[in-house]
Amino acid sequence: PTLAVGLGGLALVVFFFGYRMFIDMPGNFWNLATAFCAATLVFLVACEHPLTARIFASSPLRFAGKISFSLYLFHLPVMFFTGRALMDVVSTPVLVVVSIALSFLVAWGTYHLIESPSRRFIVTLWKNRSRMTPTLAPEGIKQIGA
Repeated sequence: PTLAVGLGGLALVVFFFGYRMFIDMPGNFWNLATAFCAATLVFLVACEHPLTARIFASSPLRFAGKISFSLYLFHLPVMFFTGRALMDVVSTPVLVVVSIALSFLVAWGTYHLIESPSRRFIVTLWKNRSRMTPTLAPEGIKQIGA
């Protein structure tokens, strides 16, 4: 990984998440060009240049990774309802910041209230599965290989 890879990865992150604010492009955001840009971004970050590794291993981004599933599930409904409630009250940049902040807050809450307890419950079930499965076959059932 060269310095160009590290700087390219960081520049692509900024471009990927910010270009729609500066360039008015018609059409859907999710298309083949977006998918290619996202795949290139993942590749450049996976090359692990020390610069990108240090930034993407920072506490705020690790936190975002920790709650990423909840964030993925709830960001659109939160942004939709926030937009409906505040569209006529605040400017678009303020609306974007409030929507992102509320999305993170809801994702953090659902991570701690739903996702984490559910994961612990499922892991406990998995670890205790040997105690729940019968070790002897019931009478009258021929065991495989016997």
